[in-house]
Amino acid sequence: MIQEFINRVASKINPQPTFEDKLKAQTVISSKMLNAIKLWTEMYTDMPPWKGEKGLDTKTQNIPAAIAREFARLITQESEISVGGDARGAYINEQLQRFLRYFPQKVEMYCAKGGIFIKPYISGKNVILSYYTADRAYPTAYDTNGDISGAVFIEQMRKGDYIYTRLEWHTMTYNADVGEQVQNEDSKTADSDSSGEAPKNTNLYNVKNQAFRSERLVSYSADSDFDMMNCRFPLQDEVDLNTIDEWSDIEPEVNIAGLEAPLFVYIKVPSANNVDSYCPLGVSVYSLAVDTIRESDRQYTRCINEYELKEAAIHASADLFKSDKNGKPILPEGKERVYRTLDDAGKEESTIKDYSPDIRDTSFYNGLEETKRDIEFLAGLAYGTLSRMQETAKTATEIKMSKQRSYTTVSNMQKEIEDGLRKVCDVISALADLYDLCPDGKYELACSWGDSVREDTDVEYQRRLQLVMAGLYRQEAFVAWYFGCPEEEVVKKYMPALPAVDDGNHDEGDKDGGA
Repeated sequence: MIQEFINRVASKINPQPTFEDKLKAQTVISSKMLNAIKLWTEMYTDMPPWKGEKGLDTKTQNIPAAIAREFARLITQESEISVGGDARGAYINEQLQRFLRYFPQKVEMYCAKGGIFIKPYISGKNVILSYYTADRAYPTAYDTNGDISGAVFIEQMRKGDYIYTRLEWHTMTYNADVGEQVQNEDSKTADSDSSGEAPKNTNLYNVKNQAFRSERLVSYSADSDFDMMNCRFPLQDEVDLNTIDEWSDIEPEVNIAGLEAPLFVYIKVPSANNVDSYCPLGVSVYSLAVDTIRESDRQYTRCINEYELKEAAIHASADLFKSDKNGKPILPEGKERVYRTLDDAGKEESTIKDYSPDIRDTSFYNGLEETKRDIEFLAGLAYGTLSRMQETAKTATEIKMSKQRSYTTVSNMQKEIEDGLRKVCDVISALADLYDLCPDGKYELACSWGDSVREDTDVEYQRRLQLVMAGLYRQEAFVAWYFGCPEEEVVKKYMPALPAVDDGNHDEGDKDGGA
């Protein structure tokens, strides 16, 4: 606390420039939105501000992470994503599949923090897809549709007693008179004329990189977690990119003409931003449930405290126990929680009392379950995802509405992710053109998400099987649905060979038993 106070005083006496001041640019994200992103991150990492609060010593259930992980599971569990086409499609698919190897984890972060930036970059002959969440990338420009056209990406690492921060600014200027701003060696145009000169009055894309060194970390422990939030002056001194080996190959500034869209993609959670309606960033899947999650954690703590406070014990007079050299009673080793001493000074008889009060667990846990159901509703999950299924029978309409809510939420996010991945493919293709990574050609993204969120797979299986048995559904179509393959592969791979049928046509030799 003392160090935090000193830091605040020092910041006021000797204010340090921000990264906006350093580059004379401005982000389009409010302090209110920054605080919300910080809160969602703290909740996701199970360190919400109410954890351990005084008075109740609040314990947490890690509900935010559970919500994000459940949504990620529902979104990706049946997903099949690939890129088809000719040589260009094959190249893009190869780059995309490396990113999709950890797709569920990235979708989980997307759900928790309201969105994710995907920024492809060149590594040899490959395109690597790096990703940034909202606490590591900030928009600087966006259009009337909320599509982000400019952003700054932040990378940090510690070397010795300093933190090094790299800021990578992406700026798109539409219909700019590029003139001679585009260097022939460092940049390439997507639609140059036959003379090789840069086109006039077209889009200009600028990428600028700068590196900074923080103050010396003499007041921090070696195992601290350093970032822009907890380091006082992360941008104290500007240094060359060559200072860090990992950044030595990065150009300080590059201009590219003729691009149709930025070289990054932002995919957001498709919910209205109720924190800052003018901000282009998305909101966490549990943004509406923050207060309810806090109350649920408090109710959970009350349940735990009820068991601890009402724990059975034996109260006995101190003179029934042996005493140490200081005269204090020695309780049975390992059973200190079972035995408690009574101060019976002045009493002639020793006393033993059994302490076993009734535990009000039913009413406490009923209240906890109600808060969880409220969280499910606010987050767009079906009842029973976090809470216990109600023992009372529900009508078919109630069950359908509950499942429909979850299906709608997941389906909307799948559509948003699919649209974002399609834009990522366009960025990879643009980079392939700029750096001659593969031949030009056609490509098409194919996404299959499955339908088990809305429909129980076992129920659907039985329904289709009954149609097959009734002769109303072809066997090949049923097997193709079950194994998720094209019908033309069913007979070859999955359908058993039919036994030969005797058609009754035999030649004379067969009738006579052969010649």
